[in-house]
Amino acid sequence: MPGVLRSANETLIPGETIVNDDGLHLSSGVGVTWDSPFGPIRLDFAEPIVYKSYDKIEHIHFSFGTKF
Repeated sequence: MPGVLRSANETLIPGETIVNDDGLHLSSGVGVTWDSPFGPIRLDFAEPIVYKSYDKIEHIHFSFGTKF
C-alpha cells in the first residue's frame, strides 16, 4: 500500500534498516549558512565521537533551499 507506513521497523529503501536503541550517539561539528540570492545555503562539517557499528557516518552535509 503506497504512502502508508505499516510498521516502525519497516523501511521502503532496500538494504536499509531502522534500529531503535537507547544508546548514546554523539558528534561534534561546525556549520556555515549563507543567505544567497537563490535561498539559504548551508554547509556542515562533523566528526562522530560516540557511534554504533550500524550508523551511517556523514562528515560533510550540504543543503540549500527554504526552511519550513
